[in-house]
Amino acid sequence: MRFAVCSDTDPSRFIDAGCAALDAECIYGREHIERAVECAERAFRQGRNVASRMEIETVLYAACERNISRAFKKLGVRESTRYVLLLCSDGDVLKEVEEVKFPRSLRALEVMGIPRERAEALSEEERLLLVYEKIALSELLR
Repeated sequence: MRFAVCSDTDPSRFIDAGCAALDAECIYGREHIERAVECAERAFRQGRNVASRMEIETVLYAACERNISRAFKKLGVRESTRYVLLLCSDGDVLKEVEEVKFPRSLRALEVMGIPRERAEALSEEERLLLVYEKIALSELLR
């Protein structure tokens, strides 16, 4: 699984190539999506996957959801999206993408159900650990 963050806010050409497109500001940095990819790969190896495609399974883990519609409602591209995270099984598709720095927004934590006040009181490391905890808990609920 390959991923890239870009400022191209019209991801339709990538979706046609079998990629999933997410609002990058709803993902709490590179580590968040890397952990979701690890969990999705493990689910496929163990036959516990909910989705039939790896990139969709990754979205489920990143959103801490079992339901694909709810996952995309949380993380999907919308009019206000400034940066798009592309998840692709075929890394060649991403060769034409001009990557930008991965944003790390408190909005991502709010999307995961963590109140902004709580997130602001935590260190960067504690926030990331909270994201890992949310992903692990969602895996237990499968």
